[in-house]
Amino acid sequence: MTKAWELYEERGQYTVVGQMYYSPEHRWLDPADAQAAKVALGRYATEGQARKDAESLVIGGATGEEFRTWVLPVWNGTPATYFAHRLQERKRQAMKANGPAEEAELERRIQWFKDHPDALHYRPDGPARCDCDSYTA
Repeated sequence: MTKAWELYEERGQYTVVGQMYYSPEHRWLDPADAQAAKVALGRYATEGQARKDAESLVIGGATGEEFRTWVLPVWNGTPATYFAHRLQERKRQAMKANGPAEEAELERRIQWFKDHPDALHYRPDGPARCDCDSYTA
């Protein structure tokens, strides 16, 4: 059963969520209204499959209800790992956007710390301190 669940999580990359905003009985609904039904439809292997079902949820032919829909990527993990992943992705995008210049600057800084191993001094009675007077650009 564990293998089946892992396969389900691995393949289910997207989900469709919807919120009713029009009903023939209640007319236009406030999103906070209890009558504004909310639904999450299963998992989908591709964004295209999810988008197709999202489009079919927009207008319910049998009931006349209308939904706002979203196709969302599924995250299998904790909020902490999600935010860590987003931070890494944001940094990767920034490095990519800034190109080789930022990578060269990072390498230059790394090399400076390798060349000046005593620049940061550990003090057992407090935090590390920087010997910033020895820094030359």
